[in-house]
Amino acid sequence: MSEFENLSDDEKARVEAKVDELCHRTGRSWAYSITKAPGQATKTFLEIIIDGKIAQPVELPDEPHSCVEILCEELDKHAKDKF
Repeated sequence: MSEFENLSDDEKARVEAKVDELCHRTGRSWAYSITKAPGQATKTFLEIIIDGKIAQPVELPDEPHSCVEILCEELDKHAKDKF
């Protein structure tokens, strides 16, 4: 299991706060999911979901320094690219 799938309650709350911020800022429904690539147990992906549609999955690093910071940065980057 990757570190991204094993976030503490405080870390999950920080990511959820970022998702809520993006919902309010863009007026759209945002969510995220951490998934594994089929048949590749070592690759972890962030799926950003906007209005029920999955955007391009983002491959997450194997050895993250800060899972929460990476997740929030990717969400922000996607918001800037799309909105």
